[in-house]
Amino acid sequence: MRASQTVLPFKLAASDESLTAHAGLALFGEYLRAMGITGLINHELPGAGSTAGYDPSAHISPLVLMLAGGGRTLEDLRVLRRDDGLRCVLRLDEMPSSDASGDWMRRMGAKEGGGLAGLQRANRCVFRRLLRDDERSDFTLDIAPYLFEASPKHRYPTIAYNGQVPGPLLRMKQGREISIDIHNHSADAEIVHWHGLFLPVATDGAMEEGSPMIAPGASTRITFVPDPAGFRWFHTHTSAGNDLRKAQFGGEHGFLLIEPQENPAPYDHEVFLALHDWGGRMMTGADGSAMPVYDVSTINGKMLGFGEPVRVKQGE
Repeated sequence: MRASQTVLPFKLAASDESLTAHAGLALFGEYLRAMGITGLINHELPGAGSTAGYDPSAHISPLVLMLAGGGRTLEDLRVLRRDDGLRCVLRLDEMPSSDASGDWMRRMGAKEGGGLAGLQRANRCVFRRLLRDDERSDFTLDIAPYLFEASPKHRYPTIAYNGQVPGPLLRMKQGREISIDIHNHSADAEIVHWHGLFLPVATDGAMEEGSPMIAPGASTRITFVPDPAGFRWFHTHTSAGNDLRKAQFGGEHGFLLIEPQENPAPYDHEVFLALHDWGGRMMTGADGSAMPVYDVSTINGKMLGFGEPVRVKQGE
């Protein structure tokens, strides 16, 4: 078996802050984030009993980090809780007390709590993501629950590709056959549409035209020859109905670049941008017509001031 690869969004920067004994957990925490563990845990485990309670991931994430850092008891969570710098990097702004996490674990461990069954489902999902058959495809898409963060104060539960919004950039060569493994870890049937490509119905990804859906928990492999060349995108073709948090409203899309066989255009930088609106709801206008309004807008999954700037050099 081989492990799939994930690109982590790290950057190097100089700092005058002291290096703590647990600084290495930042790497492990980003790996958990890239794997979409937070959204997966919140989806599979019972939620909080009230609006004042914590999501399951608020208990699980610190516990996993504590164990990875050599901790052995709930008291060791206090060391992580006191490390303000690490909590800032890992975005652990809401961390329950050791006593609260202990009470939560006891409730989840009870037969009627449903926690153990949820953890088993989450574990199976993680192993499916990590371990692939030796006969590998060119690309892999994991469709799974994800807690999207437009800013530290704006978070939206959604469905994402490979634990990120927008989804990964898939780079293909015009005329060269490729294969893609698609795994549906969500609770609903899914489908992936390859926008702008000349494809037969079987692989086009439009169920209204007859493309097959991917059932919850199921996987499929599709093979096609990408054409024509150019910048495209892939996205879900499911219907949101009256729920403006689902399907395309939930940011379920990714970048697709089909490189030409010859004469590529000259450029100094490639910059891929995806604009999206979040928190949609229907409002009635003065004339009685209904129209969607949104809470926030993002570029490449971040609100203004919270994403990385596009860096260029003079003359490029």
